[in-house]
Amino acid sequence: MCKENRILELGKIFVSRRILAELTTEKINEVISWHQNGCIIMLGNKDWIEKPPHPLSEIVMNFYQADNGKDTIQLSTSVDDDGNRTTKISFSDESEDEQRGHFDWDIYQSKRTPLKLGDVSCTICAKQLLGMPTIHRLIEKQLGYDWGATCVEDWIENDHAVEKDKRIVSQHFIDGESVFVITEADRSSTTIMLGYEY
Repeated sequence: MCKENRILELGKIFVSRRILAELTTEKINEVISWHQNGCIIMLGNKDWIEKPPHPLSEIVMNFYQADNGKDTIQLSTSVDDDGNRTTKISFSDESEDEQRGHFDWDIYQSKRTPLKLGDVSCTICAKQLLGMPTIHRLIEKQLGYDWGATCVEDWIENDHAVEKDKRIVSQHFIDGESVFVITEADRSSTTIMLGYEY
């Protein structure tokens, strides 16, 4: 196993929806540890090499083969203009997919406060286009802190909005149609509407 010469500062860790669905918590923590400690596995022959991360690196990327032998797990740590680090974990074939999700690993692992949605309603157009099974899935996603296809910044803003009782706006794409799920700051109501109705 790798020696811990230098530890990479990871900052906020974001995990894709598919990673959460297909990997165990133990496996996710294992690849995070490898990435943080500079352990690199050569995908072809599974030989370990050790390359400690440089502390001033602005981008550090590592790739690890998933246990199924066919998927590659991608970890990327980068520094933004303000000097804040973030680490994103996804499968390499979903790295450009804007709908992959950005689950905050700390929040996901901790006991989350159940999200109160209040009275849930949807517009007539949304109800006609989506149907009740899809509307129920959208409600479940909102309850599960799944903000859909929002960008990382909006995802973080929604995570903070949960804690600070602010408005939560998630966006989903269903059959090419943009759909918003909006939970009001006072948690009195949640509305599901089509993008053009927003």
